[in-house]
Amino acid sequence: MERPEYQLNVLWAAESDFRKDGGIKAHSHDYYHMFLVLRGPLEFHLNGNPMTLEAKECLIAKPGVSHGLKNNNETDGGFYELKFTAEGEELGRMAAKLPERFCAGELEIALMREILQECGNRGAHCTVFASVYAVALLRSIYRSQGESADVSSSVVDIASLSEIPRRIVLFLEDNNYREVPLQEIADHVEFNKNYICSLFKKDAGVTIGGCQMVIRIHRAAELISFSDMSLTQVAVATGFTNVSHFNRIFKRVVGLPPGQYRRLFTANALSLSNSDTLIRRAAEENPFIDSVLHHKPMSTESLRLLLNDEPEEPLTEV
Repeated sequence: MERPEYQLNVLWAAESDFRKDGGIKAHSHDYYHMFLVLRGPLEFHLNGNPMTLEAKECLIAKPGVSHGLKNNNETDGGFYELKFTAEGEELGRMAAKLPERFCAGELEIALMREILQECGNRGAHCTVFASVYAVALLRSIYRSQGESADVSSSVVDIASLSEIPRRIVLFLEDNNYREVPLQEIADHVEFNKNYICSLFKKDAGVTIGGCQMVIRIHRAAELISFSDMSLTQVAVATGFTNVSHFNRIFKRVVGLPPGQYRRLFTANALSLSNSDTLIRRAAEENPFIDSVLHHKPMSTESLRLLLNDEPEEPLTEV
């Protein structure tokens, strides 16, 4: 399964001060224009409809949509602005479904600052890095606004799951570098802990904790296979401070310890062993390893089989 192709080009990013009684005449263009208010309120017009935005609120004018701005206040206003184009099937669909108005979270504000910093740099690759942050920004907005139906997971095939379990899987995947407390997951989807645990188990056939364990170890296996990080560095990068505990959890999920996995399934080892049918067969017969090496999600049935063979082990080191 090939990874979806996408492209996002950052055309302009800046922090702008907006003088009182100032304004931007209504206009439209063939790219996206996003405003994140820092000091408000500011009065925007979208297709002729007025809307007043306070600090931390955002407005996205999509291609061809008329938009303008006025500051009728006695004080100066300010905002971040981002102009970009989105191409490719998945990214284009995601951008088209972004809400016109929403409240930015701390992550979206931090990503916008990173984009501005990269656009302010004069390095040869600053536009590339700005685009990477912008893709992360769009995905964060898309997911935080509940539009997760068309977003795919790289670990679990979520097509058969209902809305809340889908959002939980995507949230856990976004946080695969740490152990996420159940209360934080409940707060993210805005339902109580008992309800989401019952619904997730009924829908996915596994517990939230079990799914989180697989997602974090999946990330660890990717790092072992495709990076030069040491096993200790991989453990830390996926939220394990105790290497022995990481080794035990890794073996529980993958079926072999991380050191043996590295000898068999690094990119270099695979390229040198293309004719080794034992290695190929191991990857084909183990849905988890197959998912890591071929960048494709596991089915929920494979996830159930992976976790239901043995009692679930807690992620927290003891």
